Amino acid sequence: MQHVLQAILVPMVRIADPVEQVPREIAPTGWVSVFSYGTLQLPQVQLETFGRAVETAAAVLPGYRLDDIEITDAAVVALSGVLRHPIVRRGGPGDSVAGALLVLTDAELAAADGYETDDYARTWCRLESGRGAWVYTA
Repeated sequence: MQHVLQAILVPMVRIADPVEQVPREIAPTGWVSVFSYGTLQLPQVQLETFGRAVETAAAVLPGYRLDDIEITDAAVVALSGVLRHPIVRRGGPGDSVAGALLVLTDAELAAADGYETDDYARTWCRLESGRGAWVYTA
């Protein structure tokens, strides 16, 4: 039974940093920080993915630059309404990406992993504010 549950819970997205090596900075207990620079901020994506509208706060991700990719997953394109999605890649010291901080439950984080295609890796990053957050990167 345990192997069946593990197979069901494995996220589709790659996790760039092993969780046990990442400082787990969370809001209230059971909540995680996610930096979004794209479609996870869209109301229709939030409602379908999380079952609720998520409050956001402006945030900046330093050391990365914004790019875009073509999404081939028809369900993700249908939900977001766009074929090309933003993606962040490591940049130089002067690069930064503006976005929003979302505070999600562990279950919502797993749902976000399922929404993001295999073009993205969930990476632990330090925001300009000094707060740590998961970011879906190239």
